[in-house]
Amino acid sequence: MSDICSDFGVSSAYIHKWLKSQQGVKEESLTDWLLYDIDLRRSDVIYRIFSRREEARETGADWEWWLVFSDGAVRLRVQAKKLRAAHDNYPGLAHANKYGPQIDKLIADAAVVNAFPIYVFYSPNPSSSKCSLGGHLACGVHVAGAATVKQNLLSKKRHVSEADAIALSTPLQCLVCCPLTRTMTSISGILNYMHRYLIVDKNGVAIRSMPGHYDSLPHFISSLLDQDGYVPDWWESEFHREIADVNAIFITDMR
Repeated sequence: MSDICSDFGVSSAYIHKWLKSQQGVKEESLTDWLLYDIDLRRSDVIYRIFSRREEARETGADWEWWLVFSDGAVRLRVQAKKLRAAHDNYPGLAHANKYGPQIDKLIADAAVVNAFPIYVFYSPNPSSSKCSLGGHLACGVHVAGAATVKQNLLSKKRHVSEADAIALSTPLQCLVCCPLTRTMTSISGILNYMHRYLIVDKNGVAIRSMPGHYDSLPHFISSLLDQDGYVPDWWESEFHREIADVNAIFITDMR
């Protein structure tokens, strides 16, 4: 199997190319393709879309991402946003509906289920991020902590450029191959990455108590891994409470 950093990087580069040529492509299309493409490339990835496709109106999340290690797991609640070049991105990030501001719901409801809330930004233009891991490939997908986005872009600004958002972010592949540690087979690597790049108050959070950190897997995730991603007919009804707030689950097995 090819290198995981390369696979995530190639998929991210394709999103960049797609946005450069088709600026009107929808966020939902980008998300579906990105997760499906990585799933096709990687035998250690499980991607499952649920039968009821509702934008997570109450939580603000598009999907849930689990990174599984031999000594624990990390649960991420993900909201995707397509950034617009040469436009103000504040209205999209500050979007609200009858349930309230989307970013507030994402943060609050992630806390309820012990998940870490993040934004995935789709971007067609090169901008400087917190990390240069992307190398020679153009990065079309970046990741930022939701609380960081709220504090730095929504609480302090009234105009948000594409570059403003990317400056708070890291390339997508940092989630699976951060150079902060020599190996990503242990959960310590992803926790160190999250502590450095995704949280607002680094002094107030101990790394081992990071939100979204699990010492052991809940049954609804372990059951998917035990069956190599196969979802029997009963699975969605059995675990409907666990998956009610998201449209899909994306699991990266780093063991």
